[in-house]
Amino acid sequence: MTHDQQHSDELGAAIRAAVADVRAPAALRARVEAEHAARRRPRARRFPALGLAGAAASFASATVPVLGLGLIGGEQCTEGATLSRAAALALRSTPGPAPAEDETTHVLIDAGINGLRFPYWDDEFGLDATAIRADRVSERGAMTVEYRGAGQRIGYTIVAGPPLKPPSDARMVRRRSLSLAVFRQDGAVVVSWRRGGHTCVLASRDAGVARLVKLAAWTGGGQIPGYGG
Repeated sequence: MTHDQQHSDELGAAIRAAVADVRAPAALRARVEAEHAARRRPRARRFPALGLAGAAASFASATVPVLGLGLIGGEQCTEGATLSRAAALALRSTPGPAPAEDETTHVLIDAGINGLRFPYWDDEFGLDATAIRADRVSERGAMTVEYRGAGQRIGYTIVAGPPLKPPSDARMVRRRSLSLAVFRQDGAVVVSWRRGGHTCVLASRDAGVARLVKLAAWTGGGQIPGYGG
């Protein structure tokens, strides 16, 4: 029914009701008024009946876009290892346990990954290895040692596997034959370099660039392995 037809019907009903109110007896007027009221009541909206299969199909088609949005917005678990992720591990504090000093060399601690050992810095730099943690950077194995001393907390992470590429804004620094990438992340100083073909990362919110570069370049008089490649 068009809008004009509906308006015409309502107008006609109103005219008929007015005429009946003047000329018709009370019983007839009551019936006309009841019919008129019924015309004005909103009709319940009716939907075509759906069988079980039809209802299921309708529900499935309605939920597909929601599931699609969830998949699109979800975290991508296949993202590869990055230097930023390794730095985040180095910055994350850990409660322990503390690794022991290697009594045979006095420049290493009893902690390492893929043949690379972590340095003992207490005597030379006043930094005690207070905690060790096994980590993963995407699919790669990693290990982090936390050093503390002189009011500083420094995280040292070694990531196994091919070297991770420094970010585009990193500044390259050389100490003798060693090349180091220096950058900032989340307000912290990060220094990265290669040892034995793997990626080493130092990160701290307390220590400055000069301190971290000096630590990274220290070879313990040539006794710390991995600085030849």
